[in-house]
Amino acid sequence: MNRPVDWKAFEYKFSTDPRPAFEGLAYILFCYEFKQTYGIFRYYNQPYIETQPANTADGHKVGFQAKYYDAGTQMSSKEQDLKDAIKGAKNKYAGIDRIIFYINKEFSASSAKDKDKPEHQLRIEKYGKNLGIEIQWRGQSHIESFLLK
Repeated sequence: MNRPVDWKAFEYKFSTDPRPAFEGLAYILFCYEFKQTYGIFRYYNQPYIETQPANTADGHKVGFQAKYYDAGTQMSSKEQDLKDAIKGAKNKYAGIDRIIFYINKEFSASSAKDKDKPEHQLRIEKYGKNLGIEIQWRGQSHIESFLLK
């Protein structure tokens, strides 16, 4: 029987600094999803995205960013941080057209009756689209799904 990820246990196991552990997990999941059997080259303190962008089978150039936030962090407070990563990646990596954000939290649903996504998520996605970058999200539910396979 498969069990969901116990995020409290993750935080406890990596209590000295869970961010690098989460970045490592995101790297493994990214390589798995995009069939990067031998990994992806990266530099120490790689700017804006975690590794060099990867070329996908469907012709995209995709990068990823891992964001581990503590329990009290509101996703809405990270809008500018995420936009800065998008803009920086666009300027630094020629041809990048997709960024995947691995986040250890879920967005809160919109309070508007006719929308699911909250306004700050929509603004981040629109910002990326205006720069020619598709934004995708891998939250807790996606990560758990990958790990339960």
